[in-house]
Order: sequence, then structure tokens, then C-alpha cells
Amino acid sequence: MLFSLDLQFKITKKTLPKLWWVELDFVERVIDEILRSKVLEISYYDYNNSIEAADNNQFYQFKKINSANTSFLLGNGDPLENSDYISVYLGAEILRIQVLKKSRDLNILEVYVKLFKQILSVLSPMFLIDLGSQVSIIEPDYPKIRPERDYAVLSAWGIIDFLSKTLLSKFNSKVSYQSLSMRELPTTAKRINFNSDIYIINWANQITNTKELMVAFMKREEWLYKNLNFEIEYNYNSYGDKMLYNLSSLTKTQGDSFFTYYKERIGAVYKVLPKSDGRIDKYTVTGIRKYKNKGKLNSGVQIKKIVLILPSRSSAVAISELAQEIGVYKVLYTDKHDNIWDMNPVGNWNEITHNKV
Repeated sequence: MLFSLDLQFKITKKTLPKLWWVELDFVERVIDEILRSKVLEISYYDYNNSIEAADNNQFYQFKKINSANTSFLLGNGDPLENSDYISVYLGAEILRIQVLKKSRDLNILEVYVKLFKQILSVLSPMFLIDLGSQVSIIEPDYPKIRPERDYAVLSAWGIIDFLSKTLLSKFNSKVSYQSLSMRELPTTAKRINFNSDIYIINWANQITNTKELMVAFMKREEWLYKNLNFEIEYNYNSYGDKMLYNLSSLTKTQGDSFFTYYKERIGAVYKVLPKSDGRIDKYTVTGIRKYKNKGKLNSGVQIKKIVLILPSRSSAVAISELAQEIGVYKVLYTDKHDNIWDMNPVGNWNEITHNKV
């Protein structure tokens, strides 16, 4: 698994030297904290695309960096591969730090929490934790809740969140920061109070295996959706249906009057039906069975999937069960803009869905 500690800070002082990292001995004060945590060893450094071995702590030359808006990287392993590294961006008003570590040991999460506290104690009060700071595990496949939401500055794969008043305001939450900090957490999670402006949630507290980790991701998503105002992703609706494409993107059939459209690349044929109360006329049922047995259109286009398109969601719901019985792959529906919607999109879904949380 690939663990990523992402920290973003904004500078609180209105006036700072342009090269504040030089004046404040940033490298020695902050990078030393990361190295002392032993989260990773350093074998090379990369500055201005110049990669060199980091023997004898040569990377401390970064202490003398004198160019504005700069970045550097300290890594371990092969620089050409996805190796472990510390990445730092130094800007006039912001600071970003990322610690990336490949590991099978979930105890690294406790190391990251401790490291976050140490870094923040060094940087306070001159730096304020900013949006987007968290610990994530890079894209594990866990069952998601439909409809999918926009995580904005958070990651859908976050496993440790640093919740702040600033973050809460980002989601236009009606819940106060104090109230949220007292909300009950899943048994797999642990709340760590840091100061009056930040508290930490480790969603994988005392978890020892991947199966438990997947449950922790699901519990996190349920809790966040319930307590923060996440906007629904643009291609979903409140039912959890997913917008696929527009009717205009389909190709009209030629020489076959039964089906209306086809998509040769995926072997799908589409028949547009009128509004239905749950019944499918005999002509349509017979035609579907005929072409399903035949396996191709008269034009030679192969048929792998037969899809029905209805003019409304209610009509699509009404005939779905019957359509499945006669061998239809999917029942879709269109909106007033001819966008096609899927009530059961392909995906790894949590049982808690359809806007229940």
C-alpha cells in the first residue's frame, strides 16, 4: 500500500522575508523532524531536476535555496520509479509537504499522526494548517456510496483527517465545529484532540488487515456524508443514477427498423420505447427474443447487449423486472436534454445508497 501524508500550510504573518525558509532555517527545523521520525531513509535528493546521491547529508544545501516559489524532493530508492520520498514546495504565502511511503504496516499511520503534531508545533503560530491536509492510502478499491459526492479538498481515500474550522466552512456545514467534534465516531475510528482549532480522526485505529481497512473507508465515507455537506458529483442525481452519455452520441440503425440505435464498439443495440406503466408490448418482446437468438443486426453488427431506453425514470423502473426476464441487459432513461441515465451503474457500491445518508 502507498501511504501519503499531505500537509498544506498558509502563512499567517502579513509580512515575511521573501525567502523566509532561509531566515527561519526551515530545512533543519522541519526536515529534521521528518527524518527523526524514521518514516523513511534518504538516498538521493532532487532539486531543479538534478538528482544526486544524498551521502553525508548533502541535501542540507537546500538551506541556502535563494529562489522564490521553489520545490525540492528527498527520496529513497530508484528515482525513476515510484519510490518513497519527501516533497516540499516553498512559496511566498504557502508551504506544502508530502511524505510518500510504500508499506504493508498499518502502524505507519500512528507515525504520521505523531509527525504531523511535531511539524505543526515547529511551524506554529506562523503557519496555519490549510485545506487539503490529510493522510491517504492511494486509491484502494472499497465499496462507495451512491450518489458519489465531490470531496473537494479532501480525498476519497483519506484514512486520517485533520478537521479544522476552515475545512468545515468549505462544506457549508450547518453543524458547528464544536458540535462536530463531539459527534459519535465508528468503533474503528479514534478522535485525537490537538488544539482548539484542529482535531484529528484516525479512521483505521487498531486495524490490522486489509479487510478491516476497507470497512474503515466505508465507515469514514458514511460519517462524512452524514455530517458534512458534500455536493453530488455532476454526473449523478439524488437517486444515485449515473448519467452515461447523450442520445446524440449513438448511431441510428440502418436497414433494421426494430432497434433505434447501436454502439458497435461495445456491441450494444438500443430500442427507444414510449412511456410505460410496467407492460412491454408483444411486438417488442418477440423482437428482443428474435434478435437475442440471432446475435446480430441485418447489417451484420454484432449484438452483445440489448438496451431499452424509456422517456422517464418512473417508466424505466416500471419495466425493469420484466425486461430482465426477457433478456434485456439494461433499462435506461432520458431526461429533457436527451441525456441517458443508468439506474444501476457498474461499480463497487456500498449497500447504503440512494441518498440514505
